[in-house]
Amino acid sequence: MPLPEYLGSLAFAPSELALIYVAELTNGIKKNHDPYQKYRYNPSFGEGLTGARNPALFYLSWSPSIPPTILRLKPVGFENVRFGQPIFDPQSSCVLYATGYELTVDGKLLGIKGCFNRPSGIWRLQIPDPAFPTQRDDEKDVS
Repeated sequence: MPLPEYLGSLAFAPSELALIYVAELTNGIKKNHDPYQKYRYNPSFGEGLTGARNPALFYLSWSPSIPPTILRLKPVGFENVRFGQPIFDPQSSCVLYATGYELTVDGKLLGIKGCFNRPSGIWRLQIPDPAFPTQRDDEKDVS
C-alpha cells in the first residue's frame, strides 16, 4: 500500500547527493526480535489509512567516491512519534524537517484525516555525517 500524502515524501538534499523518503516499515525489518511483538497493539492512522502504521525515514546517499548507501533514520527519544513528509534544510544536507504525529498518553494514534486536534508538529532532526558510520550499516540514530 503506498503511503498517503500525509506521510509519504521524496526530497533531494541541497547537494543533490542524497535524498530522503518515507516507507512503511514491515515487521520483517524491525530490529526488535521479540516473539510477542506481533501481538502488541500498534495503532494505525485510521479513517481510510488503516494499513499505514509504521512510517519510517530512509536516507539514500551517493557520490563518485562512495558506493550508494541506504540508511533507516531512527529519531532518538521520539519512540511515540510517527514521522512523515521530511524535507532537507535548504542550507544543509544534515538537517531535516519532518511532520511528527504523536501518540496520545494512553498509546493511541488519533486519525489523520478527520481528527484535527491530534497531537502533531514540525520537528527538526539532525543527521550525523553518513561518511562516518558509528552504528549498524543499515540504521542511523538522529537527534
